[in-house]
Amino acid sequence: MIRNRLRRLVLDNGLRIVLAPHPVGASIGIAVHYGVGFRTEPEGRTGLAHLFEHLVFPGGHGAAPEGYLPRVQRAGGSGDARTRQDTTVYYATAPASALEMLLSLEADRMRSPRLTERILRTQIAVIDEEIRLMVRNRPYGAFPWVLPRALHRRPENTRDGYGETADLAAFDLPLCEKFFTDHYGPGNAVVTLTGAFDPETAERLVQRHFGSLPARPSVAAPEAPEPPPTEERRLTVADPHAGPHALAVGYRMPDPVTERADYLAHLVLAALLGQGGRALLRRGPTAAAGVSSLSVGCGLFGLPLDTAGPDLLTLFAVHEHEHGEQDVLAALDGTLETLAEDGADAGLLRATTARWAAGALRELGDPGTRAQLLGLREILFGEAELTEALPELVRTGVTGEQVGRAAARLRSSYRAVVRFVPEGNAPRGAAWEGRGMTGRTVNGSVGPGARPDPGGGAAPGTDPDPAHGRLPLPDVDTTLGNGLRVVICSAPVVPLVEIRLHVPYAAAGARDVTACHLLARVLPHGTAHRDADAHDAALAAHGAALDTAADARRLTVTGHTMADALPAVLALLAETVRRPRLSEDVVAAERERLARLVRLATHQPAALAQQALLRRRYGEEIAARLRPAPELAAACTTEDLAELHARRLGARGAVLVLVGDLVPEEAVAAAAEAFGSWEAGPGGDVTRTPAWFPGGPLHRVERPGAVQSVIRLATPALPRTDPGYPALHLAQLVFGGSFGSRLVTRLREDKGYAYQLGSGLESVPGASTLMVEADTAAEHTVPALAVIREELERMAAEPPSEREVDAARSYAVGSTTTAMSSPGALASGLANLLHVGVGSDWLHHWGPLMEGVPYEAVREAARRFFPPAGFTGVVVADEAAVAPLRRGATDELDF
Repeated sequence: MIRNRLRRLVLDNGLRIVLAPHPVGASIGIAVHYGVGFRTEPEGRTGLAHLFEHLVFPGGHGAAPEGYLPRVQRAGGSGDARTRQDTTVYYATAPASALEMLLSLEADRMRSPRLTERILRTQIAVIDEEIRLMVRNRPYGAFPWVLPRALHRRPENTRDGYGETADLAAFDLPLCEKFFTDHYGPGNAVVTLTGAFDPETAERLVQRHFGSLPARPSVAAPEAPEPPPTEERRLTVADPHAGPHALAVGYRMPDPVTERADYLAHLVLAALLGQGGRALLRRGPTAAAGVSSLSVGCGLFGLPLDTAGPDLLTLFAVHEHEHGEQDVLAALDGTLETLAEDGADAGLLRATTARWAAGALRELGDPGTRAQLLGLREILFGEAELTEALPELVRTGVTGEQVGRAAARLRSSYRAVVRFVPEGNAPRGAAWEGRGMTGRTVNGSVGPGARPDPGGGAAPGTDPDPAHGRLPLPDVDTTLGNGLRVVICSAPVVPLVEIRLHVPYAAAGARDVTACHLLARVLPHGTAHRDADAHDAALAAHGAALDTAADARRLTVTGHTMADALPAVLALLAETVRRPRLSEDVVAAERERLARLVRLATHQPAALAQQALLRRRYGEEIAARLRPAPELAAACTTEDLAELHARRLGARGAVLVLVGDLVPEEAVAAAAEAFGSWEAGPGGDVTRTPAWFPGGPLHRVERPGAVQSVIRLATPALPRTDPGYPALHLAQLVFGGSFGSRLVTRLREDKGYAYQLGSGLESVPGASTLMVEADTAAEHTVPALAVIREELERMAAEPPSEREVDAARSYAVGSTTTAMSSPGALASGLANLLHVGVGSDWLHHWGPLMEGVPYEAVREAARRFFPPAGFTGVVVADEAAVAPLRRGATDELDF
């Protein structure tokens, strides 16, 4: 628990300030909350609060011409914004040296945002794409919005925060300017600072930048008391992206102010029902429903205590069977009845609350997240301290009897039940099953270009066998004359196409790796024929976005576009990659930004663990070649980037993946037109995976004052192309890669030692790494490591049983199918798989491949890859957390 005392200020203009200094680290977090959200919007203006967040995110007049985020990034920071029911928050994390700059930018935003017709129209288009991406272009994307409509009656409490595109297009500047005047005054805001700063200095700077802002009255949030529901209300939603069926259930939560103890009991009840491998709803009758994913939580967006209005306890389950919701609801009702009669088991309650508290505590270790949570509870309840008290309140303050009463309350109350079904399976006229209302379904249809299942389909009156979880084969897999491979999948669910371009290169050393990272940052700044503004405008005209990134093996471009603009956007992408604008001003700015970002990352525990693990695996010299270095970035010139681009980045060996609403023949023709003249270059080879150091002692990475320890273990594994890979994948799922795995059950459900943990396989061309990860409270570091070792040893002493393998097999098939249900996920999955060397049909055959793995092959993989002696690793921790394991005065730890 972080025990630093909070400091509060109230300026003469009414602005509230919360200061939460923390001396560990070199970063700060800032969050500025405004008391306005989508429940506060004027009647008939749905989506205005979220639109306004987009409009003012670029900053005020003082941030011009580059805008808020470029300035934050140049300082080595990052930022974002978010709109919820009752609040809008702008937040950033940056080095402590950026404190005054962040305060200045936020005060400038509060004083006079830049509102122009061009910005308004651009952001409306951006939000339209956001709606497609977040709601319409993903399975079950409507989930957050349909439950309130089913459960509540007041219009303020049933709004879709995004709004509708047609409504947004009607908004004008006078409306937006009035919204700013009504809701963005100092008296309706809270500024929260966390991290490594001096509080006296911060007070002076806050007064300097915010004290001169004039006070102005704010429009109060409307009173919207919500009557209790008087009937169970049901809705069926036809989802064009759904593979398996899904079920969402919503209950009204107790009031978080007047019924705080009851609210917390419901929070724990949700964790008992659905969070973790031992969750009460993850076994028994739900197994018959073919449930592949189940979650239960508090808060519309999964965060408790984030609204002053009526809150929800929600359940969401993805299941394979058409009528599986009946089994899930029966399991839910039966479990609630049992808890109401008997209360919660004391041991399970302790483990659950300890796990939940560990998760809440973990959030407070990051200054940016801490600023957001403190400010949220301050503006909603006047209780910033509640955020820091919550872990202990949950861990020690909720009894089994209280949980039982919460279960009884849910069992006797009316709820909302929403079914998500594949569009072709929805009943005609699917609508509200409650009285007197019609329901909005997710619209869309399968258009031209859809291809029948190559297996010939199911017999009349039956569904295809879901056990194999089979994904369709690509429509096109071809290679152009210059060596560019083009893979295309038709998925006509919305008028959108996902784009992925991966360009491999063999970096000669750390200098090349750093230069490629820098080149990736420069590419979005225009081409030889267009400056940054013109380039961005050309993309925006088509509703398109392209993002670039790099690692030690490839440069990647990720994006999407409106379907009818695919040829134009592919031409822009080809121009971006082939003829980047390598101007000195752009390179200089991005060079400094990259160096600062790399330095800033060294203060983050996850980044510290990642870098230290590379050194343990490969040694200092080789590890240095796998990541960018600030000193090398500072020395990289425009000429260096031009030489790297010409020498390393060509069409040969590159992969272009297109997934979405397209006609395959037209899409491949557009790709050939855009990229056919791209020089082949010397590409096609990739960085060779270096030899590992043998397993050995763990290495301590000191992080003074850390309240949590970051544990990372690794051992060499089979490449994804190896015939033994599927068996190894199942073995690691049994060990720690799923909710019901051995490690998760022991470390999280039984012991309550960790919130985030697990195992997984990370693949690169020609190799894979078996990873084991856990973030645990400092005082649990030693026993957590002991449990990890015991479970590794048990994989050989007690190889996976048939029951465990079958459970892992089902999870592997179901989770992969669900994960690839959206065009974006499928595009990314295909691109990554092709990068590591498997065929484009790999996903299609994954289900049958899993089904065919012999039990003995999984047991042999367990015996071969899980002995602790084969692992090396790091622990990022406070010295005291690992002191019992230290080998003398060294940083080596016994394991």
